Amino acid sequence: MNRTMLSALMLLWVMGTVEPARATETAAIYPMSSVENVDVRNQLLTFKSNDGRLWLLRVADPAAMKRDSLAKGDVVSIEVGLDDQIVRIQKVAPPAEPARQGLRFK
Repeated sequence: MNRTMLSALMLLWVMGTVEPARATETAAIYPMSSVENVDVRNQLLTFKSNDGRLWLLRVADPAAMKRDSLAKGDVVSIEVGLDDQIVRIQKVAPPAEPARQGLRFK
């Protein structure tokens, strides 16, 4: 009986010390991604990350897609949660291209 009681108390102690993962914690950030496709109806966003990989992920908050009015070619910063859903989308200014000095060779 004492062993069963001790096991039950240990189990309760372990369960009390372990915090469950929150769905809003960020698992990955893609800072300079380009939007490839926006599917508002199914809450899906296709984007290309800096390393050239193509991603298709669900957006956790459908209002975020409508609020930012995303379109193909937009440069965005994307945060993906632990459940592989986009938790934050923010438009960013595209990187400035260096001014080209027009040198002509003869």
